[in-house]
Amino acid sequence: MMTFKEKLLRKISIDHLTKKVIESIRFQSPYNRIDLKNMKKIMEMSPFQFQRQREMNLYVLHDENQDTWVMVLDNDLPLYKTSVSDVLLRKSPTIKEMISIRNAIKILNDTDVLVSKKEKTLKTIRHETIKQLDLKATALDFDLIALDGLQAFINRDANAVLEFLSLFSEMMDYQPVPKNMQISNHKIIGELIKDTQGAKTYSQILIYNIVGNEIKIIDELIDSTSKDQIEKFHNTVLYNKDISIEGEMAFQFLKDQLKRNIESINERIVQY
Repeated sequence: MMTFKEKLLRKISIDHLTKKVIESIRFQSPYNRIDLKNMKKIMEMSPFQFQRQREMNLYVLHDENQDTWVMVLDNDLPLYKTSVSDVLLRKSPTIKEMISIRNAIKILNDTDVLVSKKEKTLKTIRHETIKQLDLKATALDFDLIALDGLQAFINRDANAVLEFLSLFSEMMDYQPVPKNMQISNHKIIGELIKDTQGAKTYSQILIYNIVGNEIKIIDELIDSTSKDQIEKFHNTVLYNKDISIEGEMAFQFLKDQLKRNIESINERIVQY
């Protein structure tokens, strides 16, 4: 059985792959195909079962209502609500099957069983794949994740610290700062606050120096359009000016943040 951390990492991976496939769909041209390589990775994590039939890659799901869903891994990503044999007839009929007039009608028109294609199919698959994870956190889960992050920091394991930041971002909905706030070799995320005019302000900004293995938290509001505030932010980070939360203390602060927001976190991460 997977731990909560493993489930959340799985969700992050699914969302990352989904984004890549969506981009390939939206920017598709006669010379570019849908990213079937990453779509296959999503399907391998999904509850759909793989079948190879008539040189087609099929993924089949029998749901709790005894309905059968079949997705064909091709450039249209068609999702059907029908039997595997019916999909085979419509997508790759034999000569014998084509002789029947009834079959010919089915081959020419699949709208009666076709549920979706492309992006809509992808969203359905993502939903079913994340749903099976049963994401719900406890205070102990947060303790363990924070402890893993702290241990990674002590061991100077940058990849493991970045993994912790990815988990924290997913739970707290922290966002990467815009380019004008970024600093080379630093991972910087924060709570994004948008006003009615669309201006972007960040609070509780979390900074990790990947090369120097330094972690800092600036607990104040910074307007991403203010040159003065951004210059002050950069000076604070680079020259350690007025940093109140850093090092091992940062992990305790972040753990406390998670525990204070446990209800909202559980509400958000189960929305798939």
